Amino acid sequence: MTNNKQIYISVEPHEKRLAIVKDKCLEKYYVERPQDAQILGNIYKGRVASVVNGIAAAFVDLGIGKNGFLHLSDLVKPSEGYEDILQEDEGTVLIKEDKKPGGRIGDLIKNGQDLIVQVAKEALGSKGVRITSHIALPGRYLVFMPYEDHLGVSKRISDPSERRRIKEVLKEIRIPKGVGIIVRTAGEHCGKKEFITDIKYLTRLWKNIQAHSGRAKSPAIIHQEYDIILRILRDQLSEEIDAIYVDSPPEFKRIRHFIGMLMPKFKNKLKLYTGSKPLFEDMGIDRDIEKIYNRTVYLKCGGYITIEQTEGLVAVDVNSGKFKGKKGPREMALRVNVEAAQEAARQIHLRNLGGIVIIDFIDMDSKGERDQVFATLVEAMKEDKAKTNILPISEIGIVQLTRQRVTKSLEGISYSACPCCHGKGLVKSASTMAIKALREVYSKLNGRKGVSVSITAHPDVAAKLSGDFADSITRLERQLRSRINVKGDSSLHLEELRIVTG
Repeated sequence: MTNNKQIYISVEPHEKRLAIVKDKCLEKYYVERPQDAQILGNIYKGRVASVVNGIAAAFVDLGIGKNGFLHLSDLVKPSEGYEDILQEDEGTVLIKEDKKPGGRIGDLIKNGQDLIVQVAKEALGSKGVRITSHIALPGRYLVFMPYEDHLGVSKRISDPSERRRIKEVLKEIRIPKGVGIIVRTAGEHCGKKEFITDIKYLTRLWKNIQAHSGRAKSPAIIHQEYDIILRILRDQLSEEIDAIYVDSPPEFKRIRHFIGMLMPKFKNKLKLYTGSKPLFEDMGIDRDIEKIYNRTVYLKCGGYITIEQTEGLVAVDVNSGKFKGKKGPREMALRVNVEAAQEAARQIHLRNLGGIVIIDFIDMDSKGERDQVFATLVEAMKEDKAKTNILPISEIGIVQLTRQRVTKSLEGISYSACPCCHGKGLVKSASTMAIKALREVYSKLNGRKGVSVSITAHPDVAAKLSGDFADSITRLERQLRSRINVKGDSSLHLEELRIVTG
């Protein structure tokens, strides 16, 4: 029996893309470009550039331009930053208690000191990368933490008997002294052999990093995390996947070696695509990818949702659209909201939307119906591995949630701010600019009379001045005893004016 779920990998000189498709529907999409390659998980030998006791933090030179931000909490206590590095919520329960941070950061590190640190959060907007001194090396089934001394099991492994079994297996394994181990969700039902293979691999990796650190002069990178392809395969390849299609022979060989080393039981799932058409075009994935960037997403029931990203939050608005129910507005609201809850969860993950997300559902009078919609959203969000916190639905149908944001959204990778509106999504109207032009003429002349004036503007603004505002120009000419000439120039931005007096 097949699960009808596949992974498609397309590799081009300037871009790597990976899509996960389930039942012919795009479920997940990832893209990486050389100039925007992710540094999350990279390990650096950095040098402390400055220590600021007032904010309990230090800035560390990593050799990447902007200094990394190291907070006291990422320096003195076992960090949960490995969840950021994995970009998923393992919800780990530790067997050993952590100590709370305390003291001054200036008492622990000094300017010029070398530190081994790992990137726990990518630079977003004006913020630099966030780093931690508590290293976490993810394997297929385990997370290897060389500076911690505790064992843990993912909370997503919820069966008490399975949790006990895993702990017993870990007790039988020889774990390097002083090393912490977290069993990932993928470790459920795994045996001693799989855990030992992971530990051996991660121990060798850590020894190589230590050796590199000893030779390197700070600031320097001493370990680079896998690229998007190997990272997703390591973290998400499972029995659910029927096949992995790759369109590049060199990439096929690289992936085959990686899977053979880390997950040999999945080796037979890998297939080289040799079709005449581009892989993503042939499978209809390109068409689905284009829809990800649309502001409006239409639902099967006839309703739709609109998604607006701002610097502070993401707003999702649910609308009934063309839905026509037979039982009236109450049935309409419930059916559209249920479908919208499922689609909103899918879009949040597909677009990699992070931070604060507000979903405005259609009003529902019944608490039972609101609870049903909320339960649908919570269930749909369980498919998302990113750490999320969802607040209960309000009486007016508003749901607030936060989603772990450690990398750019898909829109942030694929789009830049519009050079015309500078990201506002709006430009001033031709009428507004025509009025502004007349004001600037009056201000520029400053009471002088008999001076000729030339206004050069975008053709739409010039047309407005010569048409609707022709009477205003005539009155201004009489008032100032001046001649005002208007010219259109298509090379000018709609909000750009050139006013010359002579």
